[in-house]
Amino acid sequence: MSAQKGRSEDRSYMDWMSQLPPELHDNPLHNLTIPGSHDSMSYDLDLSSAIIEPDGLKKLSKMYCVRKILYKWARTQEESILKQLEAGVRYFDLRIARKDNDPDPNRLYFYHGLLTQTDVETILRVMNDWAERHPKEILILSFSHFKGFVKRYEDQLHCHLINFIKTLFGAKLCKRHPFPTLKSCWENGTNVIISYDYPANMHQEIWGKIPYYYGNSMDITKWQNNRPALESNGARILEALRKGTAVSANPGETPPPAPDVAQRCFQQLAHSYEEEYGGFRDAPKFPTPVNLMFLMSFWSVNRCSSEGGEALQMALHTLRMMARGGIHDHVAQGFHRYSTDVSWHVPHFEKMLYDQAQLAVAYITASQVSGEQLFAHVAEDILRYVSRDLSDKSGGFYSAEDADSVPPSGASEKKEAGAEKMEKREGAFCVWTAAEVRDLFPEVVESSSGATQADVFVHHYGVKEPGNVDPEQDPHGELGGQNVLIVRYSVELTAARFGLSVDRVSELLSAARAKMADVRKTRPRPHLDTKMLASWNGLMLSAYSRVGAVLEDKALLERAVQAATFLKENLWDAERQTVLRSCYRGEDMELQQISPPISGFLDDYAFLVSGLLDLYEASLQTQWLQWAEQLQLRQDELFWDQQDGGYFCSDPNDASILLQLKKGEEVVVDERQIRTGAEPSANSVSASNLLRLSHYTGRRDWLLRSEQLLAAFSDRLQRVPVALPEMVQALMAHHYTLREIVICGQREAPDTISLLSAVHSLFLPPQGETDVIYSSISSFTVTFDPQSLRVRIHPRSRPL
Repeated sequence: MSAQKGRSEDRSYMDWMSQLPPELHDNPLHNLTIPGSHDSMSYDLDLSSAIIEPDGLKKLSKMYCVRKILYKWARTQEESILKQLEAGVRYFDLRIARKDNDPDPNRLYFYHGLLTQTDVETILRVMNDWAERHPKEILILSFSHFKGFVKRYEDQLHCHLINFIKTLFGAKLCKRHPFPTLKSCWENGTNVIISYDYPANMHQEIWGKIPYYYGNSMDITKWQNNRPALESNGARILEALRKGTAVSANPGETPPPAPDVAQRCFQQLAHSYEEEYGGFRDAPKFPTPVNLMFLMSFWSVNRCSSEGGEALQMALHTLRMMARGGIHDHVAQGFHRYSTDVSWHVPHFEKMLYDQAQLAVAYITASQVSGEQLFAHVAEDILRYVSRDLSDKSGGFYSAEDADSVPPSGASEKKEAGAEKMEKREGAFCVWTAAEVRDLFPEVVESSSGATQADVFVHHYGVKEPGNVDPEQDPHGELGGQNVLIVRYSVELTAARFGLSVDRVSELLSAARAKMADVRKTRPRPHLDTKMLASWNGLMLSAYSRVGAVLEDKALLERAVQAATFLKENLWDAERQTVLRSCYRGEDMELQQISPPISGFLDDYAFLVSGLLDLYEASLQTQWLQWAEQLQLRQDELFWDQQDGGYFCSDPNDASILLQLKKGEEVVVDERQIRTGAEPSANSVSASNLLRLSHYTGRRDWLLRSEQLLAAFSDRLQRVPVALPEMVQALMAHHYTLREIVICGQREAPDTISLLSAVHSLFLPPQGETDVIYSSISSFTVTFDPQSLRVRIHPRSRPL
């Protein structure tokens, strides 16, 4: 707004979506605040119409006075559809009805109490014309509450309306997608989403019902005339939210008892554990690595109990089943976002950076715990995928790969503006027909009684001629005849089935996967989200450091150093002493930053500090420890709540944020149904960071701050610890304390390197006596942390 010459400048919201900053272009639409109108056509009600609802008044339709009262109540909108569009409304609540005895059997109207004067097709043409002129404004049209559809002709009426919608809007219709964004819509040339509250699964352009919460009117006089009351109501709501989300510690309060909290967390996880395939609760199934890491920590301090053994079995069985399942990309490595079924078979095919990071750590930890090479191989494969497909030449990591892509062949085509355009489909890049597999591997395998390499592969990975995807897992019909690879038999069983040696079968399967990976390179790739977030890059920094240390892989450790260097050079403003939230790969393949850049949030600092500490322990390069200390000091300045303890998720001095939160990992519905978040909470990670740094630096204030943080979350930790599994691990680390292994020797001496290698390879419990190992010259110390089930390596600050 401009106050020049004492007048306000009129501002148009006609194209507000196209004016949003670039960092919002990749956000799912459901994360944006999209203005909508309730009963959008109620400005056009026909006072002479028969009463459509409520049912109790229908018999009074002939009474003008009743219709007039109903008209006044039902007319929630004053502005026309065109004016609503120009005012910025993008969600439209369209209730559909058929007029009794209408001579046109397919003519439909809108309604709210009464029918509208204008029919549906006329209004939709107006909206289509507007959408043509504003291609970057995404419209969501919600068709619902169908009235007057006689059962005998119901399907016919729906079919007519859907076909009209598809014909009218044509290429502008956005196909169903779990997470549509502005960018994905714009790239596909679509800007109309149809929400339809009636089964229409055979139409990919017609979505199911999209939930929406809206205001009832655009009438600004209601705000002007009732401003004090509305502001008072808003203040009361905010106060109630503050009380409901408050996290605080009373003066002198200490953290809750760790053994009790850990026991309750285990019991809550065991209650939701799914025994056959692992994981927690029914489909959709998410990997939830924070749960698995807690279970391995719990086992480490309860090894001799049946519950400890059960916890370990739950974690390892889940990791095995995920590794065998379709959620794991057996051809090109990495893990998809989640499984749509209970057996980890059919995934949502999107691949997220934060999933790869956390799962790599979970799998390498499982390899330390169990000694099974399977887990180490999976961890290594995950990082191979990230290095190949999610890495920027600058050293940063991209955020995600989409689920949808253009099928390699056989996709339907449509013409748009004179050009051929292929339709994207979920999983098209990853799935296979049985015919494709047989064409790729026709060779007969020696000593196999005539079986081909394809026979071996098909048997092992559950490939079927009609496809192996249950129609219930394919509601949009995109995976018909396709196969999602899933390990159905062990290598030993497959070898026995074909009379081959285990080594020969392993060789055949490996060669087949490699050839299929080459074929994949010829397929159209899914969209790559080239945004680089400081927080997710911090998680991946931990993954490369920890896996590299355990496997003694110099290449992985060098990649970790490259990532840390990228973060310091591109997402750290040394002058302002501020972490930056993100940067992007531009069209010229060079890094770009919006202006002004977004300052980092709590998770950016916490995840980066954790990653730097992991890198320091793996490399013993003190520069990373020093930067971690610097970042922790800055995090304390920006986000610490001096009054109640804990960290705010964003800068508490930002006046634009009405409600400051201190989040845990959880998304809690109630105590019986708890969904753990996809990432650990920044407060949970910070509790561990503070403890680790206090031991590295000798700063007792960080130890006390970690205890204050845990005390602030004391109520949640005692009531629903399963919602904070990462924080429970930090609490356990405080309780069981750190154990110290001292290695004295020259850093690069062979015997010193061997000792370090032995320490990194072992899973060490947090109980027992301190082990001291001597070589020649005192140079550094290794400290065990039960929270992370690893050792800490740091310069020795006191003599032996």
